Amino acid sequence: MIPKQSNPLNIRNYRRSRSRPKDISLLCIRVIIFGFYATSASLCIPIIYHMGIHLPLIYINLALWPLISAVSALACIIYIRSGQHLALLKRSHLIKLKAWFFVVLALCLYAFLRKTPLDNVTREAIAFCYIGIFLLLGCDDRFWKAAIYHLTIIFYTGAFLIFLFYRVEMPWTSALANTDFNELNGRFTNSIGYSLRPLIASGLTLGMLGLVNMKKGVAAFLSLLPLLIFFVINAGIFQFRSTFVILAVMICSYLLIRPVLERRARPGTSTIIIITVLLTAGLFTTTETFRLISERRILNNGQLVVFESRQLELNEYISDIGYGALVGRGMGGTYDATAVYGDKGIEWSVLHFGILGFTLKGGVVCLLVFASFLWPGFIIRNPRWYKDPYNLTAALLFPILLIQFILNPISFTPGMIILYASQMMVIARFGKRISYT
Repeated sequence: MIPKQSNPLNIRNYRRSRSRPKDISLLCIRVIIFGFYATSASLCIPIIYHMGIHLPLIYINLALWPLISAVSALACIIYIRSGQHLALLKRSHLIKLKAWFFVVLALCLYAFLRKTPLDNVTREAIAFCYIGIFLLLGCDDRFWKAAIYHLTIIFYTGAFLIFLFYRVEMPWTSALANTDFNELNGRFTNSIGYSLRPLIASGLTLGMLGLVNMKKGVAAFLSLLPLLIFFVINAGIFQFRSTFVILAVMICSYLLIRPVLERRARPGTSTIIIITVLLTAGLFTTTETFRLISERRILNNGQLVVFESRQLELNEYISDIGYGALVGRGMGGTYDATAVYGDKGIEWSVLHFGILGFTLKGGVVCLLVFASFLWPGFIIRNPRWYKDPYNLTAALLFPILLIQFILNPISFTPGMIILYASQMMVIARFGKRISYT
């Protein structure tokens, strides 16, 4: 005889528990990582145009990016509600995250008061929210493990597509009528391949983590492969001068800073890296690309121009915004850069001195809130903290990120989700609770 159930809800609760994931926070991480692929797919739409299939590019992005971000934001809220972050974050980091999202909301309201176009406000608000999401999730080792795996897939897929399409000009369609993609130039910056560069934005993070976990033999080469590909594409094909600075600092960080942090020398690994770098640099100096990059350093009158374009842009920004930089111009804020970029610069939204872009949007307050996430990166911790490969990767990448924020523009668009993830998950490690277990 089957005993009578004292509470019939027990069976129902059991079935419900069986149908739910064991850890809802892990499901949220998977949903957010799915956004990597959805956004990456949207970046590949010009390839579909090239194949003769005309899609409403602008309308797809206007619908797809908000949808992806809304799903990611909902997943992040559920992740927070699960309480998983409470055991991972320092209290100070949590306070800064709250301040960040408060600033995002305030800048959106400020933009509406200024009557900034809604699409501009939405696009940049999505980007700012993604920055906050990855500053939160970067403290979770499970996110790192999943993100590195999927970013690796996207990186190599993106690299393959860039090599395939960097000589193919962007399709001239009504959806792209506001761009200057008329014909290929010497740096291929108006090619389909160039528009796919966000797909390989994680190259530095993948490369440094590969160096930290580098093994012997073929595995050593595979560890260096993301860096080599990143260098070939950005310096070799698109001729970005800042790539040389970034890679040089990265190598110095690994060879000089790592032994100090770990209090342990690695002569064998260092020798392999030095030999590989010297051989690669020697081969590169024999190429036509190296000659073209060298010529870009000099004006016709012989003056150095490494920072000339950035300085001109900065002068125009200061001239136009003035003391308004103290409060910014809200989400979607722009400034007049016609003296540098002509008619297309009348509503310019990007600064090559990237970190100053936060003053354009939210003034000094926004800049200080973002900088508060960077301050803990200057603290040297107990050597046991660096035994965690993710922590060590973050510490070694920190000087590179500082240079990127200073020398490279920060584009506040949802299409840069891969870049935000690879950078902010690194910064987030400094806000994680210290544990030596």
